[in-house]
Amino acid sequence: MSDLKRILKNASYLFIGAAIADASAFLFRVLIANKLGPSVFGLFSLALMTVSVGTSITLLGLPDGIVTYVSRFRSNDQPDKIAGVVLVSVGIVVITNIVLIAVIWTLAPLLATTLFDTKALTPLLRVFVLGMPAKSIIALTGAICLSYEQAALQTTIRRLVPKIGQLTTAAIIIVAGGGIQLVVTWYVVVLWLTAILGLSLTTLLLKGESIKEISTNTRELLTFSSPLFLSGFIGFFLNWTDTIFVGFFLTSVDVGIYQSAYLLGTSISLFIGAVANTLYPNFGSLLAQNKHDVISNRYRKASRWLSILAVAPTAYLITFPEQSLTLLFGAEFRAGRWVLVTIVATYFVSAVLGPATNTLKTMGYSRYILTTFLVAFLVNIALNLLLIPRIGLLGAAVGSGTASIISDIFHFRRVKTELNLSLPVQNIGRVIVIAGVVALFLSLISDNVTTLPIYGGFVVLFCLLYAGGLLITNTISWRDLRKLIVE
Repeated sequence: MSDLKRILKNASYLFIGAAIADASAFLFRVLIANKLGPSVFGLFSLALMTVSVGTSITLLGLPDGIVTYVSRFRSNDQPDKIAGVVLVSVGIVVITNIVLIAVIWTLAPLLATTLFDTKALTPLLRVFVLGMPAKSIIALTGAICLSYEQAALQTTIRRLVPKIGQLTTAAIIIVAGGGIQLVVTWYVVVLWLTAILGLSLTTLLLKGESIKEISTNTRELLTFSSPLFLSGFIGFFLNWTDTIFVGFFLTSVDVGIYQSAYLLGTSISLFIGAVANTLYPNFGSLLAQNKHDVISNRYRKASRWLSILAVAPTAYLITFPEQSLTLLFGAEFRAGRWVLVTIVATYFVSAVLGPATNTLKTMGYSRYILTTFLVAFLVNIALNLLLIPRIGLLGAAVGSGTASIISDIFHFRRVKTELNLSLPVQNIGRVIVIAGVVALFLSLISDNVTTLPIYGGFVVLFCLLYAGGLLITNTISWRDLRKLIVE
């Protein structure tokens, strides 16, 4: 298989898998929010956030180190070094998990009452923390699969199995009258079953290597991964700082409303993830061969396709925010409409700028990423502290969105300088106009959208009109589509 065909095949696996998984995760949270209410959904979100922070700490940026180094060592036929990277990563993650589980379990009552002022959070935290090692295993095994450019396996481990499993068990429990405690328990059980699957699949991958001895370079791996851990950790807080401060200044009901808007607004990130994760190991191999011109060309194409794919949901959600929140989550959630508009606009900017962050990782700029994330993190904190007490939920969205855009612009400017690339500005402008015209036309009949089935049909109609606009204006040709499908 040619290099380009392999990229397209992996992108297809990642996109389709991400679409199914994100839809499952979305429905999972909609189910909790719709059936159990914004207060319970807020508690769930706070517990998940706390344990996700712990998981991020246990990983120490090692999944990025695995993708970067294993893809390079594969290109240079160095199986002994591949084994060393995997062995060191697993050892470190086991130790950090043992420590963090003990800390979070012990401090759960203090975190619940002091930070978020709700005792009901304690039991959820203690159940969630038991799934932290499983989340770490899933992250490591998924990274190993991605470094071998096995996107189908990576998608299966990291996204499909856990998301579909969690949705299925939650639906059964809620229909049977169970509460959030039982939902979270089975959430953790599904994580462990997925972790076992991930270990099995990656063992088969690594068995294909003729490893005669294990060559470890722990210092080099940690030197690369540690800045990425710090930047990833800070980047994680960039996504959760708003929720933390909403929980601190406001109530669990407000957290639930905010998280519903955030969940819907970040739905376009599946396009960004599919493209960025596909190019990540490929760019690593190309850099090892000094093919910078190929990277630049593929980056530009990635930005073009990201703008084409992401502008449709962006235009729809900006035009119909209240309708979307009300029909999907319930009438109580309509208060998050301006939060939704702000967040979806932020993620569209990320899509247009292309996979800059992952490109910088492959180029070894981990310290630069850390510095830029730190700047954005400080801006995020300052804006949240300033705006939430004054304008509530919208202040959190503005703070988070501004910080995210700052880091994205920093990363793109550095990639642009290093690779001498440019964005397809004319193409991006054209797709924005097409999506805007379709949204304006459909707004004339949007009052008829009063039920969820009609809403689904309305979304499909929007997509069909948008696709027709792309073809009529020759933004995408039939030849482009045929070539994409064949390759």
